[in-house]
Amino acid sequence: MPDRRHRDQTFHPSRDRRSLRRGSSQGGAISLGSFLPDPHDLYPAHLAKDSRTFGTQWFEARTLNGTFAIAGDTAYWYSNIQQMWPPGYNQGNPFNQLFTYDRIRRTLGKELERLILGHDPQVWHRHKTWTVGPNEVAEITLAKGQRSKKR
Repeated sequence: MPDRRHRDQTFHPSRDRRSLRRGSSQGGAISLGSFLPDPHDLYPAHLAKDSRTFGTQWFEARTLNGTFAIAGDTAYWYSNIQQMWPPGYNQGNPFNQLFTYDRIRRTLGKELERLILGHDPQVWHRHKTWTVGPNEVAEITLAKGQRSKKR
């Protein structure tokens, strides 16, 4: 977890919190979880203690289009969570990893298409994508009335 100085360099607390709340009320936003010093976090962070890697977190992003799990490094492949099968390489405890997978699955219900991972290249096949310069962009969800940013 970055210390306060890092957070303050990358996140303007009052301006960005207002933007996030405005985006959230319109059905789309970015998950910042515990970076928000507000006791009523917009996007709760969950510690996946001693799971795939030490200190791994995942975030719930609650939008008008449903709840998304921004799971980053919690799993390596979508199939890890879909099939409840941890990858062969763990730094932590595979049982804790399965408990984390179960919590993510319960959060999303049967809507695992709302799971966003950081490693699996399937993210580019599951969502509308395009390239901007050297970067690939995946459009996960849109607020009501918004049009796709894909040109």
